[in-house]
Amino acid sequence: MRRTIKGFRVLLHILTGLLLGLYLLVASALGARREPVVRWWHGCLLGIMGVQVRLHGQLPAQAGLVVSNHVSWLDIPVIGSLMECHFVSKAEVARWPMIGRLARIGGTEFHQRGGGGARRLIQRLVRRLIADQRIVIFPEGTTTDGTSVRRFQPRLFAAAIEAECSITPLVLRYGPAPAQATDAPYIGDDVFFAHLWRLLRHRHITVDVTCLPSIAATEVAGGDRDHLASTCQQQIAEVIAREPPVLAPVRHAAVFSSQARGA
Repeated sequence: MRRTIKGFRVLLHILTGLLLGLYLLVASALGARREPVVRWWHGCLLGIMGVQVRLHGQLPAQAGLVVSNHVSWLDIPVIGSLMECHFVSKAEVARWPMIGRLARIGGTEFHQRGGGGARRLIQRLVRRLIADQRIVIFPEGTTTDGTSVRRFQPRLFAAAIEAECSITPLVLRYGPAPAQATDAPYIGDDVFFAHLWRLLRHRHITVDVTCLPSIAATEVAGGDRDHLASTCQQQIAEVIAREPPVLAPVRHAAVFSSQARGA
């Protein structure tokens, strides 16, 4: 019953977010900022789901690029509840039912691969960074189970170099119990609403967010984007290696029952 009630409240909150989009459309036209409202929405979603965020270190005081390891779609409300920011996401997310619309409302930039899409995205990010906005990217380009870090793709680091801004690495770690650490990752054949339903079975989920010291993009190896990506990847990987999440021995994909039967 508790799980069903939480699910209903999450759905209602998603619908509220869609309605807020209409308000933000008008408010933005009148010069109001959308970021505080979006941050509030993220925080409320975490509260409904019972997600507890523990922050280690100091959040960046100034605008700039924030880079993080990527474990779950839950990473976005976790980070979004801590700071006013905009995310970069793959273009496919824009077509997800409801979620794509919510991402657009929050000011997400979508990465269209090929055809010069990356260069145009970098140009848009540079404009946002110069305008003192905070941009969050997940340079792995995909999600993992949280126990390690994949190679960071360097291309979007060029935006920080061109904008001459700082880069702040973030480390996300879900847990502490193995059941929570195992269910939080959104990987493999997981389906969004099935994954959400799985998360709602937990009374609480804890996520530790470690904010590492910011670095100046133009001062690391002369602003070489490959070196910047490698440096951030190494710093995040070292934190995870010191205390990796403990996973359950077996993990089944979060899919709808009909898909599970047909697998």
